[in-house]
Amino acid sequence: MPIVSLLAGTVSEWASHVEPELWRRYVALLLDGMRHREGQKRLAVDALEDEQMDAAMQGWHPAG
Repeated sequence: MPIVSLLAGTVSEWASHVEPELWRRYVALLLDGMRHREGQKRLAVDALEDEQMDAAMQGWHPAG
């Protein structure tokens, strides 16, 4: 879920002056994409392990 929060926050920062609710669109698209469907193929890349997620979050420096 940290990635969902990051996505929503980034979209909000980027476009809130034009459309304050735009982040909701991208969260909905992301969540819909995570929904299981019959016959769905496995994703090409596995999710990050906890340690990898920690390293990614610690090494991330937002632009600005």
